[in-house]
Amino acid sequence: MARYKKGASARDFDLFGQKLPFFSIHPGLVKAHAVSDETLRSEYTRLRDIAQKRLKRMAGKPEARETYAQHPVGFPKIRELEGRGDLVKALIDVSSFLTARRGSLSGIQATNKQIIQSMAKKGVSVRKEDLRNYGNFMNTMRKLYHFEQGSYASEQFQELWSKLNESGNVTQAQYEKAMKETIASIQSEDTPRIKAKARKLDASFFREEQLNPRTAKALKRKK
Repeated sequence: MARYKKGASARDFDLFGQKLPFFSIHPGLVKAHAVSDETLRSEYTRLRDIAQKRLKRMAGKPEARETYAQHPVGFPKIRELEGRGDLVKALIDVSSFLTARRGSLSGIQATNKQIIQSMAKKGVSVRKEDLRNYGNFMNTMRKLYHFEQGSYASEQFQELWSKLNESGNVTQAQYEKAMKETIASIQSEDTPRIKAKARKLDASFFREEQLNPRTAKALKRKK
């Protein structure tokens, strides 16, 4: 059995054994009877134990909230799976989790550190505790305005979030004014794909202490 190395190193697939290598875990396993049901069950149980331990370490950690929320009850036990098809699907799910960049607490922390360092090189300061809010903001802006990562529009929205976050005491009016100015700047650079849509201030974009107290209370009432 391969020795398990926790954290980011698991992306090198060193937690998968010779009985069932990582590259063998795919839908074709349902009919690949050269690999016995017993081997599938054994390897799934082993991999599930690793995954459950990772999820336990993630519980209650703010930086792991999104990853943990995708698996709130963990992975199913063998007795909950019906037939070889269910077992293969469960193996695919657990192996995908184990090899994901954010499939461990240490992997999440390493990835977040890389993001923060990358943003710092662009002149955008993002603290560890603000990374989730920053990500929510940028993902929402991309869905609304359809711009590419690394584009002029992306840079302008990064700067917008950074300025508001650093200034603190953010109000609804201040947010809307800054948003209109940002969109006007983007449109002046001949980016026809972006459209000026109204967007209300979302409390998840900033920590509560960064918001104006009256604005924070008003947002709470609307929830």
